[in-house]
Amino acid sequence: MNVIFFAKLMNVAGLLVLLTACNLLGGCDAAKKKEDPKQQKAQSGKGKESVIDQELQKQYDIYQEIIKYQIEQDKKMIKQSEERYKKLKEESDK
Repeated sequence: MNVIFFAKLMNVAGLLVLLTACNLLGGCDAAKKKEDPKQQKAQSGKGKESVIDQELQKQYDIYQEIIKYQIEQDKKMIKQSEERYKKLKEESDK
């Protein structure tokens, strides 16, 4: 049973590392967002953003919220797994 639990814990840790790496690699978008207001001001002089750009921005924001939610859930799952592992270890020590 400990082997199965350890395998699950390793899977969760692997997923967390994968999501973190994806977030870090895609995290450069924060720097792009800082530049966006300047670009938006330049574009606002030309006219309003197109409907497609607005929709893409909405979808991107939703995507970022989903990633944050997944990371939070993974952290909760890891914390629960660690607590369960501690309980099982304490029971096995008795």
